Amino acid sequence: MNVALIHDRRCIAALWEKRICDSAQHCDRESARRSRSALHRLREEWVVRLENRNKHLKNINDNYVRKAKQPTAAEPSGGAEQSDGAEQSDGAEQSDGAEESDGAEQSEGAEYSQE
Repeated sequence: MNVALIHDRRCIAALWEKRICDSAQHCDRESARRSRSALHRLREEWVVRLENRNKHLKNINDNYVRKAKQPTAAEPSGGAEQSDGAEQSDGAEQSDGAEESDGAEQSEGAEYSQE
């Protein structure tokens, strides 16, 4: 072979070996930098915070929905007493109204004591 071709091949091989070595060193430095970074730790902390926040909001929503679905004791009986009072005389309506308000106050008190 020609001496010039051999010289060119060695130069080209040396050039590529140097580039490969530099690239490998750069990758090593980058991975070391990433391992020292606090980004991974911060992301994990935020994931935990968001999970706790979502659990809290879900519990609040579930409690609100549960309370909204529970009928109070005064509602069904209150509606029946009002219709009965309309059929009776005026004096009977006034006494039914007084009983309704007492019953509603008692049921509200019982509801708060259960919580």
